[in-house]
Amino acid sequence: MITLENSQLAVSILHPVDDRALLGPRYCTGGYVYQVADAALGPLLSGPEYPSSAPSVINGQGMPDVFQFTLFDDPDDRPAAKLIIGVGVLDNAVGQKAADSHFTLPVASYCEWEIVQAADAVSMTTQQAHADHALGLERVVRLDERTLISTTRLKNTGKREMPFRWFAHPFFPRMAKNESCKPGFPFTLPACGGFFVDAQGAIGLTESYDWNAGCFQLLEGIEGERFSVRQRHPIVDAVTIDGDFPMHRVAIWANANTFSIEPFAQQTLRAGEELTWTLSYRF
Repeated sequence: MITLENSQLAVSILHPVDDRALLGPRYCTGGYVYQVADAALGPLLSGPEYPSSAPSVINGQGMPDVFQFTLFDDPDDRPAAKLIIGVGVLDNAVGQKAADSHFTLPVASYCEWEIVQAADAVSMTTQQAHADHALGLERVVRLDERTLISTTRLKNTGKREMPFRWFAHPFFPRMAKNESCKPGFPFTLPACGGFFVDAQGAIGLTESYDWNAGCFQLLEGIEGERFSVRQRHPIVDAVTIDGDFPMHRVAIWANANTFSIEPFAQQTLRAGEELTWTLSYRF
């Protein structure tokens, strides 16, 4: 793994080649933060199978990013390989359709990353092309005292329009009781069995819910808002997370091991167009 470290925190980032056993078709293979550890208090991130030392690559752990859409080389969606931004080309010999989950498909070829590391940051850059799709992607992870800054730059270098949907999927350890986070943006939580909103506007977890089964819920009324949340944490009290992009949607998900709040960005880039966005995590 690649490590960024100062006197307060150590950030472990998966190497796209050396740590390929921990990678798969779901998460972006560049800039994948696998763990953040406090110098005195230990690991601060969790995962759906945490503390397993070998979680499935579909679940993973830490703070991965996902480019959810697949780019196809066939407009009629016949059985054809799928290009996944930040991952590579997936083998679609079984003929999955566009609406199907691609997480079960094998990776036929991973994208290659150019890695530049400094004392406080690592940059990973890749160029991907498949049929008439082409793109450039840069992922930068920087450590500034107790703040981790994750920046993504995506450019459409091909001839066709390139739709994408990206989201961050940070996994945090559960609090002892029912606390999770307090969003800093307006939202509505639809009625569901697993989550509720308390009198202070914080999202709580229903203690009687079957958390071994997990619970997923989209928040409503957030489109176009900027992401800001105070995430409760059993070790460092709270993690403050801020984004500089208009959100498409926000999801919350939890199981018995972890809680995650997931900001989404969605857009279509025209030929030659690029976009940069950033998330910062203050531990």
